[in-house]
Amino acid sequence: MMKKTIIAACGVLVLLAFGIAFAGPTIRDAGSPRVDSVIYYAVIDHSSICNNTLVAATANRKIRVLSYAMTSLAAVAVRFESGADGTALTGQMNFTGCGIFATCNISVNCGEIGCFEAETNTLLNLELSVSTGIDGHLTYTLVP
Repeated sequence: MMKKTIIAACGVLVLLAFGIAFAGPTIRDAGSPRVDSVIYYAVIDHSSICNNTLVAATANRKIRVLSYAMTSLAAVAVRFESGADGTALTGQMNFTGCGIFATCNISVNCGEIGCFEAETNTLLNLELSVSTGIDGHLTYTLVP
């Protein structure tokens, strides 16, 4: 029987199997300190190509996205970024096959640990590949 040991050290997941170490992705502690227990809501209602501010920057805090849902009537690629023209927080999510008779939807719920977070003192941006309407909502919290 193979025995696996999981060790969380300094936010990095390490898996030991047969004496071989594998450094996995960095994970957040689900008990990360919060500014407060408030969950905030933001509307996604944008249509500009490139940069669309979803949540303004907050001093000394990170914006941690907990869930989001989006819909589009036209083909477009969207990506969440930390800052305008900033660091990509997700890959490009493609809405294809959309049109008058078919909408494209995406809905993601990551729970308290969060899907991703913007850098400290940085706004949350939604980049669009073309000028078309994107509608939806997201929930987030603010963390140190």
